[in-house]
Amino acid sequence: MISQRWIVVIPPRGAAREVMLQTIAAISDLSNITIKEFDCLKYENAFNSILKHPEYNLVTDLLDQSLVISCLDFDATHCLIGALSPVTLFTLNLLRKKGIKTIHWFFEDYQRTTYWRDVISGYDYFCAIQQGPFTELCNENSSVFHFLPTAYGGKKLPVLPPEKSFDIAFIGLPSPYRISILERLCKEGFSLRIAGSGWNAYSGLLSDSIIETSWINHDQMMKLLTESKIGLNLSIENPANREDVHISPRVYDVLAAGCVLVTEEVLLLYRSLPLCHFYTFKEMAELVDVCNSVLQNYSDENKHRDQNRQLIMQYHCYSHRIEELIRLVS
Repeated sequence: MISQRWIVVIPPRGAAREVMLQTIAAISDLSNITIKEFDCLKYENAFNSILKHPEYNLVTDLLDQSLVISCLDFDATHCLIGALSPVTLFTLNLLRKKGIKTIHWFFEDYQRTTYWRDVISGYDYFCAIQQGPFTELCNENSSVFHFLPTAYGGKKLPVLPPEKSFDIAFIGLPSPYRISILERLCKEGFSLRIAGSGWNAYSGLLSDSIIETSWINHDQMMKLLTESKIGLNLSIENPANREDVHISPRVYDVLAAGCVLVTEEVLLLYRSLPLCHFYTFKEMAELVDVCNSVLQNYSDENKHRDQNRQLIMQYHCYSHRIEELIRLVS
């Protein structure tokens, strides 16, 4: 296979940044690809410190100019850009004119995070964790859309404790929908552990269950999950009110941690987690029944737990996603 030279653009912050760091680690293991990182956070910090009056648009322009120079200097064949990276359509078109394949991995909810509308026409390949309107738009632009879910963020499975201490773990931002469900579970007597950015603004029934109010890294997340019997996946809004609900990347971590995954019934689950064992619910009363049933028959979950962990390592690591991406663009 012909050697490829990839520039990988790392978003400046949040979970999107973590996904691209995992992506870089996976690409670095491939012998036929030479890789160079372009870290938006480092460039943002540098320009903000240099400029007397830093403005977002000016910093973005300087960052994009630096990206173009990096691609040309590196003689890049491909530029893979992570979600939420401040790369403009002008820059993308310039890279394409230079013969560099532009690739975007959009792992946000397209109905809530809408910047993609301004840049999708600049990509040769647009990958996303939802179907959305992307196939039609990419066809109009003579580009390629590909459904590409995220993956488990570890290189090996975590060691499980002899006993799990808590009933249910939830990791994610607070929202009225999520809070209402978690408070109901708390009232039902389940022991909860909650972590995620934004919970510092919450005061109420769940306060004693909140153990972290800022973004947590992979190791912190896995520690929390391995100590819990159930890993709960909740959309920000009630998925019954909309179609094409995206699947949180955290579902892979939940299964790798040996948790029983309990999640809303959404169609993409079955495409994102083929062969895996999990439980779904459509309404609050059903969720309570599912959680009670799992905990009452928890010893029966061991065979599913071990099978899920094996499937994650066999099919759902970042190395598998990168192999799929390489086949797509090659």
